[in-house]
Amino acid sequence: MISHTYALSEDELRIDGFFLADLNNRFSEQRVYVDLYLPEGQTVYLDNSTRTFLYDVDNVQNIYDNDMAKHYFQMTDDGFVCLDCGDDVIHVESDADSFNMKIDDNGVHIEIQEDGSEKSEVKIDASGVVVKSVKDSV
Repeated sequence: MISHTYALSEDELRIDGFFLADLNNRFSEQRVYVDLYLPEGQTVYLDNSTRTFLYDVDNVQNIYDNDMAKHYFQMTDDGFVCLDCGDDVIHVESDADSFNMKIDDNGVHIEIQEDGSEKSEVKIDASGVVVKSVKDSV
């Protein structure tokens, strides 16, 4: 029950940063999620206007979503790779176990990954708590 528009030109995708709904449609907390799938080898620039819209973007260098704006990324077989990021935005873990935690206005996001296992995540935000864990863990 919402209207959301976009424009695609030869080399640019513009997605509105808002959506419209009829006044009679008063459901609160409505959201629009856009999943963009890119072919391997494709390069994209995420301008600063994307900063607040990026959410849970997988990338090889563990760059936080809010830090991805104003950078070029290329899609590889392993995922997004930043082509122009400095060490200040790339988060590299030096040991076999990985622990990342981000606390900001959007909530808390914790990722844990042991060597050779799937990633476990805890997300706490205004909509509640979501726990995704590897089997045999709590």
